[in-house]
Amino acid sequence: MKAFGATMEREVKVRGLLVDPTTNSPIVLLKDVNSEAMLPIWVGPYEANSIASEIEKIAPQRPLTHDLLKNVINLIGGIVRRIVVTELKDNTFLRSSKSIFPGRYSFLTQDPAMP
Repeated sequence: MKAFGATMEREVKVRGLLVDPTTNSPIVLLKDVNSEAMLPIWVGPYEANSIASEIEKIAPQRPLTHDLLKNVINLIGGIVRRIVVTELKDNTFLRSSKSIFPGRYSFLTQDPAMP
């Protein structure tokens, strides 16, 4: 989040999954760990299903793309430390991931315009 030109980060946890009664779209509800503030994020059905499976600790029948990326990061000794939402562009949250690999940090940026 940006506030008055300064970057302000807040740690959030997934509080739950809901369905928007008007649009019937899934919503991920994030809760600020240091306050009662909530942030609803509308997501697609595939993303919601994947998040629900993780919450319920249900393994997918086959690995999904993000599962494969997580496995590759783990295999080369990396750890994803945090994901930061950096921008809202065309109703899409852009983010960067901070990963730690042996002896160095790495930042991965997600941009839907990238090929």
